Amino acid sequence: MQGTISKLNNGKLVDAAELLETLFEKKSRPSLRWMRMKQSDGLIPSVTIGRLKFFDPEQVRAALFSKQNGGAN
Repeated sequence: MQGTISKLNNGKLVDAAELLETLFEKKSRPSLRWMRMKQSDGLIPSVTIGRLKFFDPEQVRAALFSKQNGGAN
């Protein structure tokens, strides 16, 4: 899945706030701070354009599931 842009969100890269809205229900959504910590720890893949970070929701979802399952995916 690395190197491809998903069809989720019509292939658009999203910012951190939109990523959380896309992946989580409002009641169970983690904080933006949590997401930034995971991204800086290298657990959430991102694309850097200038100083800005963008995310592919499908790649992030796969990375989170992979980490949860011990990297089996």
